[in-house]
Amino acid sequence: MSTFVLVHGGWHGGWCWRRVATPLRAAGHEVHIPTLTGVGERAHLGGPGTGLGTHVEDVVTLLERADVRDAVLVGHSSGGAVVTGVAQRAAGRIAALVYLDAFVPQPGQSVLDLLPPARADHFRSLVDGAGQVVLDPEAALDGWGVRDPADRAWMAPRLTPYPLRALADPLPDLPVPDLPRTYVHCTDKPGADAFARFAAAAAPPWRREVLATGHDAMITDPAGVVRILAAAAPATAGGAHRPPGPARRSVDLEGDHRMTSSTTTVPADLTQALEELAAALAAMGAGDPAPYAALWADSPDATLFGAWGPIERGHHAVTTTFRWVGARFSGGALVPRHDVVGHSGDLAYTVGTEHGLVSVDGGEQRPMTLRVTHVLRRVDGRWRLVHRHADFPPPDQRGGDR
Repeated sequence: MSTFVLVHGGWHGGWCWRRVATPLRAAGHEVHIPTLTGVGERAHLGGPGTGLGTHVEDVVTLLERADVRDAVLVGHSSGGAVVTGVAQRAAGRIAALVYLDAFVPQPGQSVLDLLPPARADHFRSLVDGAGQVVLDPEAALDGWGVRDPADRAWMAPRLTPYPLRALADPLPDLPVPDLPRTYVHCTDKPGADAFARFAAAAAPPWRREVLATGHDAMITDPAGVVRILAAAAPATAGGAHRPPGPARRSVDLEGDHRMTSSTTTVPADLTQALEELAAALAAMGAGDPAPYAALWADSPDATLFGAWGPIERGHHAVTTTFRWVGARFSGGALVPRHDVVGHSGDLAYTVGTEHGLVSVDGGEQRPMTLRVTHVLRRVDGRWRLVHRHADFPPPDQRGGDR
């Protein structure tokens, strides 16, 4: 399992990550959602000296006192400056950086330096006597592309003024370590997109993702964010907190094929297939079965057994069942954990679990845990699913499931 530290942007607080943190935790991940000094429930702790350095110190202190290691450090919006500053100081505790529609400053730059001059001047014009930028909540929500009335009603009273110095203070003139990076660009915005240029600059070795949602994706598309974070976590992320894995073992599949479990020698194309599987399961939990169905081989020997219906054989029967199941889900995400991954030639398998929060038939969101085995076959150069077996673990292994 991985460890995620989710850093909010301006005017927000740790509260904004709840819809992402809950399914990640349900999947067994460790998740921290700190609120930075001077905002949210820590608004009373801010003062004239509160700035970018304060916020970097907030997160570094969390990493050190909670002894967080191999963290996937995520920054939203102006939180991109914070996570960059944290990486300058605590690279040894970080496995990867994720910029969620965020600013990506270089050493010596501030967030205001990265804005068009007119926009930076606008923020300066909104500063109150305490040195904080005070936004009109409704106008801010419009600009961030938050349209759902329930989301707006939930967010508006929680938005608090943001220290100007958090935007105006530059990063120290220190190198930023070479860590795995992902940029997530949110494209459904009503006005000018200040983040498009950072997405365009995120060329390899950066990983680039796109979400067709508003700027506050953790609220407007939490399932998409969960999917991307699960894929962005390196295989070693959170390793200090992961319990020992199962012993190495071999499994006979289709006669002479012997496949030995391994979590260290997975080929790149199989790793990519497992990332696609994670994305498809997240979509399934949200009510869209199409990506998962698309991963299956168009083969008469495709088989499905347990948890999601009766025994099915053949591509049409299997994918029809998935579409029926997916149509019953909504508003959630399923996150896979592969405890064992094996491969030999053109066959591979995974053994593990799927966790998440899902709403079934329009009911309230509830935890779901499944024990799952997948078998994959390389077909025309791509790994395709050919078998799934799943069941519900005993109640004491479900992490709160019912």
